[in-house]
Order: sequence, then C-alpha cells, then structure tokens
Amino acid sequence: SLARMSKRPIRMMGMHGLNHLWNIDGMNVTGRNIKVRAYPYNLCAKSGDEFVESFNKVVGTFGASGEDRADWQDWLNGDAWKEMAANKKKLEEKKESKKIEIAEEPPKQTTA
Repeated sequence: SLARMSKRPIRMMGMHGLNHLWNIDGMNVTGRNIKVRAYPYNLCAKSGDEFVESFNKVVGTFGASGEDRADWQDWLNGDAWKEMAANKKKLEEKKESKKIEIAEEPPKQTTA
C-alpha cells in the first residue's frame, strides 16, 4: 500500500456536514456548520481488509452522524479487529462442527 511504501503512519480524519456547503441542488449552500475530527492514534492495520473495516467503522460513523463510536479507540489500535476475527473464527468452527455432525448421522430408514 501507499502508506507502507512511504513508511509513513496513517492518521484518519473524518468530516460531517460537508453536503451543506455544496450539493447537487444547483450548488446552493444550505448551511455552513461542519464538523472535522482528526483521530489522534496511528492506525495499526496489518492488512487491507483491516484498514477498510476500521476506516468504515470509525470515519464512516463520524461522517454519517457527526459523533464518534464508543469503541473508536479499539478500532484504531487493532483490538476490535482481533475480537471480530476471533468471533468469526469461532462461528466458522461452529458451522464446521455442525456439518460434521450432520454428515455422521446415519440415514433414516423409512418403513412402508
């Protein structure tokens, strides 16, 4: 990725309310109040998927509502991603064990 190539840390910034400064309705200004949020932590993403998910959770929430998520720090330091990955792994293991149980069940015999 570009951040890895440049060896620079990634810091996220979110904006809310920019649609009031310009919009598709003839470029008329409908308001001048916007919120800008620069997040203080460097993102510790180990993969592209982790970066995209973290960006969507943190900046996406702020951009949509103008408020931070309660767990934004966990997304930036990687804890929320680890927890999500662990939960996903447990769910996949549970699904796999159910498939094995179903496959091991003997076929039901019907009597006519």
